[in-house]
Amino acid sequence: MTPAADRDDDMPRWPAAAIACFLLLTILFGAPFAIFARAAPQDPLTALIGAAFMWTPGLAALVTCRVFGRRIAALPWRWPAARYAWLGYAIPVAYLLAAYPVLWATGLAPASIAAFDAGARAALGLGEGTATLVAVVLVATVGVVRAAANALGEEIGWRGLLVPALADRLSFAGVAFVNGVIWFAWHIPSILLTDYNAGAPVAVTLACFGVGTIAMGGIAAWLSLRSRSLWPAVLLHASHNAWTELLFDRMTVVNARSAWWATEFGIGLNATTVVALLLLCWLGGVPATRADRR
Repeated sequence: MTPAADRDDDMPRWPAAAIACFLLLTILFGAPFAIFARAAPQDPLTALIGAAFMWTPGLAALVTCRVFGRRIAALPWRWPAARYAWLGYAIPVAYLLAAYPVLWATGLAPASIAAFDAGARAALGLGEGTATLVAVVLVATVGVVRAAANALGEEIGWRGLLVPALADRLSFAGVAFVNGVIWFAWHIPSILLTDYNAGAPVAVTLACFGVGTIAMGGIAAWLSLRSRSLWPAVLLHASHNAWTELLFDRMTVVNARSAWWATEFGIGLNATTVVALLLLCWLGGVPATRADRR
């Protein structure tokens, strides 16, 4: 018997033309931001451009709904069972904890926790140790909520529309791979045209980021299909961004050598993301799609 979480007969069906329309609109809406976001990451204007860019898949999905006569409310907005929400939040923390302590201990990417604590004390006006603890709490709460505001823009498109549309035609493996490849391809202009990278050779950056993005896209697809909701993917995306960028990367010395191993463009984190996807499918099973049930 098909698990209740895999029954998606209430989800809108999308013709192939709708997928093409969504992808074309995503390219058209996103191209100006991908091309002109060239300022430093800490620049406030760049943050606004980046946020706008992240919302282009969501905007494309909403316009596609209008073009093809689908109700926007029919997208998978429902809040999921708590276990899927918690999985979405916890999985990035797990694969980050599997990667970074090893990188620190081996010296592949040296730790800079003392420097992080000094920066936290200067920013928060607190004592040694206490500042780092408060910083972790802020990342775990406010940081993830803030990141979710941007992640939602992507997830409305990638997992709210694209994953269900692909699930009409492909098995889970196909959905996870195609969704992940498209998601990776959407990032390529930013990697090549802006400073959205860690400084490793371009081929290394693309290879590592590509593998990790496809794996993370697979995890997001698993959560979306199991829960029939886009919110676990939003939490996954937000948790990944907040914990990686605001904590683990800032606790790590990123230089020409460690850039091969650390950050979301390096070998370490992307390897553990692949392991997380494999474990999720092994322990949680592979979701059935509409294509499987034909």
